[in-house]
Amino acid sequence: MSGESSFTWSFVGSHFDEVAVRHETSSRHLSPKAVDGWVDGQLTGLLTSSQSGIVADLGCGGGRASVAALRRGRRVLLVDASREMLRIASTRLAEFDKARWRIHHGDACEALEEADPEFDLVLMVGELLAYLPDPGRALRLARSRLHPSGTILGTYMRREVLVDRLKQDEIVADDGAALILRERRGSGLEPDLLAKAFSDSEMQRKLTDAGFRSYDLFSENASGRGGFVARPV
Repeated sequence: MSGESSFTWSFVGSHFDEVAVRHETSSRHLSPKAVDGWVDGQLTGLLTSSQSGIVADLGCGGGRASVAALRRGRRVLLVDASREMLRIASTRLAEFDKARWRIHHGDACEALEEADPEFDLVLMVGELLAYLPDPGRALRLARSRLHPSGTILGTYMRREVLVDRLKQDEIVADDGAALILRERRGSGLEPDLLAKAFSDSEMQRKLTDAGFRSYDLFSENASGRGGFVARPV
């Protein structure tokens, strides 16, 4: 799709460096309440199913999900483009043995390519897929790093809902399956942030193309967000 050429992952990181404190002191994370509740329920169930294994928390933000995983006995890789978010996460995780968690500053795809272990759980919660340059590649890499019995849990922005709410000048490109939207920043002097929203059918296609054979989608109209839990078999 056109409209993506100005995107850089470091730019997204710098944006979240600026808003990190406000983001982490808000009532909830980036996802709205209905999706939060669904994600929390799924995460709790996945973490209680086993007391071992490694979790990749991609776009970890302040590390809230990683805390839950560490409390359940997991080891965790935290990945984020924002150094400030990772600083907050490191502070939050200080109570846990440092040998059980490590951080990676940078692109989620890069982190997955460099990862040695197989992950039992990969998290793409929040708005990670909205800001990744190539969400499909990230899903494929996540699939390749998953244990055969592993799971991926994520959220996404829903095109079906957002396309009717956005003003015309907020839509950069739209092909019916995926929409690129312009997010205004601050006073308007800063460069705009571009984000991606996917139709439910496009999200299903991306999961299938990435090699996931079993998945469930959660759709929430009020917020324009959705969620998915997927497995290789």
